[in-house]
Amino acid sequence: EVDLDNSAGSLRPGMFCNAEIEMRSISGAIVLPGGAVHTRSGPDGEPETYVWVAQGGTATQVVVTLGLDDGIVTEIEEGLSGSEAVISAGLSGLRDGAAIEIVEGDSK
Repeated sequence: EVDLDNSAGSLRPGMFCNAEIEMRSISGAIVLPGGAVHTRSGPDGEPETYVWVAQGGTATQVVVTLGLDDGIVTEIEEGLSGSEAVISAGLSGLRDGAAIEIVEGDSK
């Protein structure tokens, strides 16, 4: 729902539209699909967020600090440099230090 100036009288109740609202734009921001970001209980009992990263043939949990989240993608403010291979699929049963093999997908 939105309130708009309708002094011209062209808008009618019940009309629909599609809109994109840019909250802010950050050049070079690291963004990941929301499904790649996970939450667990931290050492102090407080929730902490992490992602799975492929490092040297193993899966490693990396704690991250989140920025904006639009429900589709999530900004990573701290914890990643942007050069990591983040694991976002095949997470079932994944454990820290587990051996993994990266298989490049077909782009078709």
